[in-house]
Amino acid sequence: MGKWHLSRLEKSEKYDEPSPSDQGFDYWFASTHNAFGGPKNFEKFNWNGEAVGEVDGWYCDVLTDEATDWLTNKRDKS
Repeated sequence: MGKWHLSRLEKSEKYDEPSPSDQGFDYWFASTHNAFGGPKNFEKFNWNGEAVGEVDGWYCDVLTDEATDWLTNKRDKS
C-alpha cells in the first residue's frame, strides 16, 4: 500500500508510461485522481491495470479495505 506518483496509470496513445506492474508489483489498487471527483463512490480506481468503475464507499475506506484484504487473504504466506 503506498503512493505511486511516478506515471499515469491509464494507458492510451498519448500516454504509455510504466505502471506499478512494469516496476515489479504483482498486485496494486490505485487511482491517479486523488478523489477530486468526490470522496464517496469514486469511479476512477485501477486494479492491476484494469479500470474498476464505481466502488461503493468512501475513498480512503476503499483503499484501506483493499490493503487489509490483501494482507489478510492474498499475500504470499509461505
